[in-house]
Amino acid sequence: MLDEIAFFILILCYIISIIMLYYSLNKEKTRKGVRRRILKNWVFNNIDLKNMNAVQAIRNLIIVNNAFISALLVLTGLLIGLFSNIFTDNTIFLWGIIPSVSIKIAQIILVGFFVMFCLFNFINSNRMAANLSFLITTDPETDVVDKEQKEQNILLIRDTFRISQRSWMLGIRGIFYLVATITWLIHPVVLIVSSVIITLYVILAHDFSIFEKRLPG
Repeated sequence: MLDEIAFFILILCYIISIIMLYYSLNKEKTRKGVRRRILKNWVFNNIDLKNMNAVQAIRNLIIVNNAFISALLVLTGLLIGLFSNIFTDNTIFLWGIIPSVSIKIAQIILVGFFVMFCLFNFINSNRMAANLSFLITTDPETDVVDKEQKEQNILLIRDTFRISQRSWMLGIRGIFYLVATITWLIHPVVLIVSSVIITLYVILAHDFSIFEKRLPG
C-alpha cells in the first residue's frame, strides 16, 4: 500500500512541476520569466554573421548536454546490473490490477521512463542547438525579397532556440525526478519525502522566485 501511495505522489509532484514550469515562463517577475526575456533578447542581438560569441555559447550548451547524456548512459548500465534479479520478485503492485507487474518491475519501468525522457530532451536540445549554430550565423536578409520573409527567418531562429532551451530545461527537471525515483529502492517513505522536497525546491527556488526591487546601499 505504501509503495502505491509513494508512486502516485511522485507522479502528481512531477505533473505539478511541469505545469508550474510552463506557467512561470509566462510570468515577467519570476526567474523563469526574466530568463526567457533575456534569452529572447540574446537571440535578436546575436543574429550577426560575424558574431562568434553566440556560436561559442551554443557549443557550450552542446558540451553540457553531451556530459549529461554520457552520465545517463553510464547510469543506465549501472541500473541494468542493479536490477539483474528483478524478475525473481513477486511482490504485488497496484493491488494486482496488472498481475505481471511487481514492485521491482514498476521501479525499473519508472526509472527507465525518466532516463529515456532525459535522454530524449538532451538529444533534442543538441539537435536544435546544432541547427541554431548555422541559423544564427546567417544573415536573415540573405535571399530575402520582402520584409515578411525577413521576419519569418528571424522567427525561425528564435523558435529553434526556444525549443532547444525548453528541451534542456525539461531534461534537467527530469534528472531531479530520476534521483527521486532511485530513492524508491531505499524505501517508499524516502521516495515520498524526496518527491515533495524536490517539487517545492524547483517551484519555489527556480520557477516562482520573485525578483524584488532593492535600493542601493
